[in-house]
Amino acid sequence: MATIPQKHTQPKHYPAHLQAQSQVIETARGPVEVAICGEGPAVVVMHGALGGFDRGMVYSFPELGFKFICPSRPGYLRTPLETGTTFEEQADLLAALLDALGIEKAAVMACSAGGPPSVYFASRYPQRCWALVMGNAMTGPIKGVNTLIEPVAKMFFDWDWFTWFGVNRAVLYLLSPNLGFQTINNREKQAHVVAMLRSMYPTSLRKAGFLNDFYQFQHTSDYPLDQVKAPTMVIHGTADMVVPYRQGETSAEQIPDNQFLSVPGGTHLCFISHPELVKPALGQFLLQHQPVD
Repeated sequence: MATIPQKHTQPKHYPAHLQAQSQVIETARGPVEVAICGEGPAVVVMHGALGGFDRGMVYSFPELGFKFICPSRPGYLRTPLETGTTFEEQADLLAALLDALGIEKAAVMACSAGGPPSVYFASRYPQRCWALVMGNAMTGPIKGVNTLIEPVAKMFFDWDWFTWFGVNRAVLYLLSPNLGFQTINNREKQAHVVAMLRSMYPTSLRKAGFLNDFYQFQHTSDYPLDQVKAPTMVIHGTADMVVPYRQGETSAEQIPDNQFLSVPGGTHLCFISHPELVKPALGQFLLQHQPVD
């Protein structure tokens, strides 16, 4: 059984390239690291496991005409785990971050393990969530995953050199040949793959959040999908080997007001491999539902 991670505080030695891209905002619930890009109505990107604000930046599209706000969720990089261990607390932390930034309403784009706190935010703060995007987003535990991932994370994730050596494009394409075929001949897609991989390092500064995510998935049984009032877009790759396609279907079945974009052959990284399909649909959805002053 998963064990909840130990206390996680601000790192003493923080990589300069990460510090240059983000800032720490003091909120009513504690400090939150965040990066912001673009102008327009606010869209918060809730990153997945082993990510951080930099993972959110990979999934940001400021060229669509929106302000993308990318926080590091609790336990990741410079956001202490104590600011929100449960998914409900992470939803409350997001509301506190919007308060600190002076933002009344935001759309939320949930990526992978960022799904549950985003769903809780949309259900707990319906007046503040003008749209929800579920991008290959988890809506429950994945059978068998914790028995393997937790001991590996506990053993190796403090060794940044080990994960840097073991997680690269060659390994990624070996595990997901479809992704390799879909991106190998496109420089822009390759650059996004590299950026995604870099958003896993240093793993030692993401370990607490990663372990907490999997602890919460094991101990959370109720995901209030049917209580989401915001217009929702569900985007999921049919060949997703990380978050099963069935979880995307579950979101589409239970969230009342939604449209489902199925990405044929898309892996867990279909935002990167199929931007020609995902970006126009995402942009149209956000434009359609953006708040009117």
